[in-house]
Amino acid sequence: MLFNDDMSQVAAADELVPEGAYHFRISKVTAKEDGGSNGGRSLMFINNIQTEGPSFGRAVPLNCDMDDTRGRGNLKTLYKACGYNPGPEGHDPEHVLDSEFYATVKHNQGKDSNKYANIIPWTIKSVVG
Repeated sequence: MLFNDDMSQVAAADELVPEGAYHFRISKVTAKEDGGSNGGRSLMFINNIQTEGPSFGRAVPLNCDMDDTRGRGNLKTLYKACGYNPGPEGHDPEHVLDSEFYATVKHNQGKDSNKYANIIPWTIKSVVG
């Protein structure tokens, strides 16, 4: 059985998305509560690359630690880029599903010595003017 797909243009699952600027669409958000002594609340956004090219459709996560000022600031940056501006009434992270934004991907080394592709939060920008 022979398929005519050019596999030289396909990234393997274990290959990192190359560093650089991309157009993203938020495809999934998951809330997580660790339940530990600090509560451990976080939001994990899965963002798919919309920029044409070999990385199109690949996913890059953005984790926002809700128990940390920086993490909440990263979340507000994402919300703002997506045109969502909740106030004192609270917020619903699912409100930004399917929203799009621009951001830069950078590789970081984790505590486990593996490299990971991460969205740099301060580079998140709106796709609208």
